[in-house]
Amino acid sequence: MAAAVIIAFPLLAIAGTLGRILAGNLLDKPSFPFGTLLVNVVGSLALGLLAESTDTLVTVLGVGGLGSLTTYSSLTRETIRRCAARLWWSGSLYLAVSVLAGVSAAWLGIQIVRHWN
Repeated sequence: MAAAVIIAFPLLAIAGTLGRILAGNLLDKPSFPFGTLLVNVVGSLALGLLAESTDTLVTVLGVGGLGSLTTYSSLTRETIRRCAARLWWSGSLYLAVSVLAGVSAAWLGIQIVRHWN
């Protein structure tokens, strides 16, 4: 199992990074970072789905794949950039939607797993 983890972890990290770049390039707009919001919410849902998985699976998929897909640093950077540009409404809305949607998505993932187990 250790060899599979050693191989899968970086491959999933690369896939997550490429997914993040693709979503940002396709969906982020100067008016609102839709790509970052999408990957963070989808990643939260996926992590919720992994909540009752084995430690190995959470490490490989959760940390390797989802950790490179989702991006707290971009959430922070984009919020600060909007506030620094005096786009208070946009910055506040982005932060609130990101947190509420992310937590809700994770909760939904957990509920889905519990329903099917």
